[in-house]
Amino acid sequence: MRCASCGATFKPVKSSQTKCERCEKREREQRAAARHAGATGQKPAAVAPQPVRISGPAASLLGASAPVTPDTAQTPPPEPTTFGMAAWRDEERRERERRERERREREHGQERERERAVVQPPASHPQAARPQNKQRPPKAERPPQPPRPPRAPKPIPPRIELTDDLRTTIEARYLELAHPVEFDGIRTQIAAELGVPKALVKKAVADLRKRMALPSWWELQAYTGPEVELERIRAAYVPLLPVPEVGVHKALAEKLGMDPRTVYQGIRRIRAEMRLPQYNPPELHERDGAALGEPARVDAAQG
Repeated sequence: MRCASCGATFKPVKSSQTKCERCEKREREQRAAARHAGATGQKPAAVAPQPVRISGPAASLLGASAPVTPDTAQTPPPEPTTFGMAAWRDEERRERERRERERREREHGQERERERAVVQPPASHPQAARPQNKQRPPKAERPPQPPRPPRAPKPIPPRIELTDDLRTTIEARYLELAHPVEFDGIRTQIAAELGVPKALVKKAVADLRKRMALPSWWELQAYTGPEVELERIRAAYVPLLPVPEVGVHKALAEKLGMDPRTVYQGIRRIRAEMRLPQYNPPELHERDGAALGEPARVDAAQG
């Protein structure tokens, strides 16, 4: 920091120190002398100025051999300065002012560039030869559109009733396609062939199956084995009808060397193809058991 009195550079001990130690010592001596002179009524003697030695590259120009006093040195007055947080805030303020000044100058230059481009477009620009204040001709008014004609209502298809002749036709076609058993999509095919709604075909087929106790295609999906084993199960099971014994699938599985579950599924498929219910009525087994003197047993494995 520079001394506020002599301008010499020094390192301050505290933030409020603005003068070097030599100047502060001289001022303390002067104040002490002034106090002493006031007490004794005598004017204090003038303190002789201390000579200042000049050193450095310019010492030869000023005559380094001759001492220079503060009165003859003509030292310029110290510049006003700040310290601590005040100096930091001043520096931040100056930096903000500089950025704001640069931003304004940049915006001002861009604005002038835009004005110059609007007033004097370059010769290479396709719109350079156009007059600036040319107005577009008014658009011609379009003639009013004629009103659209109302749409014709969609024709309502004639309602088809399930008559006796149509029912007979649907049943005959169903029995023809469902031999030996029906397949998935048979109702859709019949509706497409006869040109009737599928709902009517489903109703006619449902009534026919209920009347004739016909199995549907999903009731025949229980057996998934090969057809060869199904024929072996059929040859061993059919002679035991109409009322096979309870647990016949286990006996046939042991006899044929097959899995009991496979034999059970095959018997269910065979009974569905023969239009028989999945299980025999319990009273048939009770009657046979009473005739043989055995207790009646009803099991789901009766076939």
